[in-house]
Amino acid sequence: MQPAGSVIPEGPRCITIYALNRPEWVITDIAAHAYSLTVVALYDTLGEDASEFILNQTQSPIIVASVDHVPHLIQMKHKLPHLKIIISMDDLDEGDLKGRSKGDLLGVWAKEQGLQLFSFHEGIQFQVCNADRISRGSWNGRTPTTYSSYP
Repeated sequence: MQPAGSVIPEGPRCITIYALNRPEWVITDIAAHAYSLTVVALYDTLGEDASEFILNQTQSPIIVASVDHVPHLIQMKHKLPHLKIIISMDDLDEGDLKGRSKGDLLGVWAKEQGLQLFSFHEGIQFQVCNADRISRGSWNGRTPTTYSSYP
C-alpha cells in the first residue's frame, strides 16, 4: 500500500468529510485548506446514489468519517475506484479486546477491499511525522474551497 501522503493526485486534490458537526470536522477542514485541498462534505440526507456520484465526480481518495459510516464506505468501495483511505474520527480500539476491536475487524475488511483504515489520531500522527513529504499542491492561484455538486 502507498503511504497516505502520496494518494492525493495532482489533478483533483480533495478530501471528503462524512460526519455530523464535531471538532474533528473543523480540524479536517482547516488542515485541508492548509494543504490546498478542496473539502467535499457528505451528509446522511444525500442518500447512497448521490454520495456515490459525488465521490466519483470529485475522485476523492480520502474520506474522514465518523465510525458509523465506515462499514458502509468499505462496502461501497467496489463502486469508488478512487477511494484509497478512510480515516475514522472515532477511536477504533478504545475499550475493545485486542484482536477483536472495531479497528481490527474493520481493518481486515478494508484491506480486503484495497483500502487503508486509520483512526483520526493515527492520521494526525502520520501528518506530523511526514509533513515534509506531503505536497501542499497548487491550484494555479485559486483558493481551495468546499465542493458543491450544484452549478
